[in-house]
Order: sequence, then structure tokens, then C-alpha cells
Amino acid sequence: MVFLSGEAVNLRTLEPSDAEQLVVWLDNPELRRFLSVRFPITAGDETAWLQSHSTAGADRRDVVLDITIPDGDNQILIGTAGLQAIDWIRRRAMTGIVIGPPEYRSRGFGTAAKNLMMDYAFGELGLHSLWAEVLADNQASLRALEKQGYRRGSVLRQAAFMRGEWCDMVYLDVLADEWRALRESSGNGAGKSPIRR
Repeated sequence: MVFLSGEAVNLRTLEPSDAEQLVVWLDNPELRRFLSVRFPITAGDETAWLQSHSTAGADRRDVVLDITIPDGDNQILIGTAGLQAIDWIRRRAMTGIVIGPPEYRSRGFGTAAKNLMMDYAFGELGLHSLWAEVLADNQASLRALEKQGYRRGSVLRQAAFMRGEWCDMVYLDVLADEWRALRESSGNGAGKSPIRR
């Protein structure tokens, strides 16, 4: 079911039937190189993970949604977007996004999905800040986050072990007021409210 509706993408609830497709993406070495996934994942593992994220209530620590694009009367599943490690006292959360099929990357779908998620986080959940950690050599993700108002905070030296090497991670964050100012000042991209009301 569609939870957040935008012009380019929709964010819908994760369903157990999504597990097999998500496993194909997460077990793909080319995509996994930028993720924290280290071990093979089965459809059963992913189904259990999906069920663990279905707990409702104010103590919920994660909100993960499917990214879909309209195709006539259908929706094509192209990735996931999430708020993780939500800290309800400090009003902050980590953000993450995955676009699975290569043919849907670098086409603005990730940005559109992240815009929806940021509007939801700051507007509906009342969070104060969002943060992300990105591998220092993942220039595409760093550029995308900075375009959405994230600011680099620090470099976490040799904080991730990837492909047999220790790699630096870049910490970035954005405040709710910064996101709102960016939306109001821009005529497109992050500046437009991506949620259809």
C-alpha cells in the first residue's frame, strides 16, 4: 500500500512478498560494496527482517519503505528508503536509501524518494535532524546528500572494513530548519514539497 505519494516515486509499506527481490539486490556484490551487508542473505532472513520492522507504536526505531515508480496501473519496485536508529529523545535518525536495478540509478528517483522521506521525518514525525554515514569514496552519494542540504561533519578514519581494506567514512547531517529553508528557496528538486496532499 502506498504510504507517501510523490510526482516521480511512491513510498509504500514493505511486504513479505518483497523479500526475494530485496535479497537479489543485497546479495549483489556491485551494490553491496556501499552497504553494511557482510553475509549472504536468504529470503527467509529478509522476511524475518521485514516482520521485525512492522512493529507499530511510538517506540518504533526504524521506518523502512519500498521505493516504487508508476507503470500504468502497476508499481515497479526499484529500492528502499529508510529512517533508522530513531532517537525519540534527541529527535534524530539515520537515513539510508538503496536503488537496486542499475537502470534506475542516476535518474533522480533516489533524490525524489529521499525528499519524500525527509518531508515525512521533519514534517510528520517532528524530527530535528537526520544524519548519514557514507564511504569516503562514494562520491555519488556524498553529492546527492549535499544537494539535499546535508553538511559534512567529520571523517571517521578507517571506520569500515570493505573489500579487504580499512576505509574512511564521512558523517553528514541536516537540521529540520535547513531542510525547510532549502525547500522554500529552491524552485525545483529539494525545493518542491514532494508529497502529494
